[in-house]
Amino acid sequence: MLLSAAVKKGNGIVDNIQKYSSPDHGVNFRALLVTISQSHAHPISDFQPFFDEALKLDDQAKHVFTYESDRLMMLHDKTSAEEGIWHVTRHADSAYKIELSPASQRTALHLLSVKADFLSSSNTIRKFLKHPGKDSDFVGIALQMKLTDLKPITAGTAKEWMDFLQKLELTEEELIIFQILGPFIQQRVNRFWFKEDDLVNIVLTLNKQYKLTKCSKVRVQSLLKKLVPTLEEALEWGLSVPFVKIGDWYMWWPFAYSVIHPNLTLLAILMKRSPEHWNNTIGSQAAKVSDYLAGKLKKSQDIEITTCRVKKNIGDIDIAIFNNTTNTLLLCEVKTVFDRFRTNHQHKNFTMQRVNYQKAANQLLSTQQSIESGNWKIKDIFPSTKASEIKKILKIVLTWWDIFDPYKGTDFNDVAVSNFSTFIYAYNQCNSNLEQLHQSLLELSALPCPATRLFNAIDDGGFELKWSIDKQCDLLPPDADARCIALSPFSSQLLTDIQRFPKDWKSQMLALGEDIDTLIFP
Repeated sequence: MLLSAAVKKGNGIVDNIQKYSSPDHGVNFRALLVTISQSHAHPISDFQPFFDEALKLDDQAKHVFTYESDRLMMLHDKTSAEEGIWHVTRHADSAYKIELSPASQRTALHLLSVKADFLSSSNTIRKFLKHPGKDSDFVGIALQMKLTDLKPITAGTAKEWMDFLQKLELTEEELIIFQILGPFIQQRVNRFWFKEDDLVNIVLTLNKQYKLTKCSKVRVQSLLKKLVPTLEEALEWGLSVPFVKIGDWYMWWPFAYSVIHPNLTLLAILMKRSPEHWNNTIGSQAAKVSDYLAGKLKKSQDIEITTCRVKKNIGDIDIAIFNNTTNTLLLCEVKTVFDRFRTNHQHKNFTMQRVNYQKAANQLLSTQQSIESGNWKIKDIFPSTKASEIKKILKIVLTWWDIFDPYKGTDFNDVAVSNFSTFIYAYNQCNSNLEQLHQSLLELSALPCPATRLFNAIDDGGFELKWSIDKQCDLLPPDADARCIALSPFSSQLLTDIQRFPKDWKSQMLALGEDIDTLIFP
């Protein structure tokens, strides 16, 4: 009954929020788990799902679920304001205005990231990205995808990755089977509750059809045990996962991959399942990902690239890129992490713990000062270089997946940010000009997407509350926008083919009877 309410809400999110619905789906799933846990008397082993929800959605179950959903949404709003994700001001008419802080805004850099991801995808994935929809062959897409987007790990730390899987007694083929199990159920079975034998038989049928690996009933049971958390584990982990084991039943959650990429969902589960094995294999050798990234960068006779440089009592460098013609040095701090939750109330886990942007910037600054003071000489970093001096040092923080820029308007505003795919794409277009690359990353991060200002109010007798909130779009400002005109030529080149607001947007809105003042250019 609770699952029925959550699925109904999930379908509403899919229908009404075409993009950027990760927080909504994350909160919806969390509310479901919490209400199941609170609504069922222990022991949970006695749990039985309710199968007659198609007849009528129980009002009490709906009320309990709605209460928990609203509580989590209020936590989301409260955290957004307290932690500066939102900028809230009060105006003379007592209305509150809610704007995204500069660090949290969607910018031209985010749009470039979408372009970079698209261009690096296979033709099958490109076709899906162009025409997503309910008729898509999600099983075929998942088979085509495999574990491709884990390559910074699977290729960058190949030996450690295989050691990690060996310790877990898993194979890549089994991970792919689990990844396509949800889409397979959606297309072929369309049920939400399964006993273990039922789910095992579905996996065996799936594997027989697609011939992914040798598979036995015992092996599938072991796979499910490792990759499906119990209700208690799912609540503790805080992840959105495709399956949860509740008592003797397996619950399938169809919106798990609407929160984060399926590959990342798998990886997050594995990291939570066995943190010790992770720390002793991939976690301890994550610096090797720098070699993987460096290998993706276009070679040039003007450029020298080195990775994982360490100087005792001074510090370390993840990636250093030196243009020996202009004597420009680019220092890259590499963070092989991703936001596993995508909700504002869990955002600090990514920004303060997983990445720790403040620490990353301080590390870059410390390295820069050591080089400028002569304590770390260019010959120590690039032994084969003929250069005797560095004229300019540039700094950038690279994260695997997510783009977040907390440096704008701070003392570290000369530190650029990017994710891996965007950096690789932009670097390979810059013709060895490190200064224009760095400048463009700063410029694009400083160019926010336009937003629509939405107004709302509550008037309940003696209580009245008015507010507005800005919702950003996926377009660049029009060409005539002063900030677009001021972009460097390389920035403009990178933004080619990315859709912009039309020049005549005002006349179009007026013709439709819409208020042009509700369109905001932050």
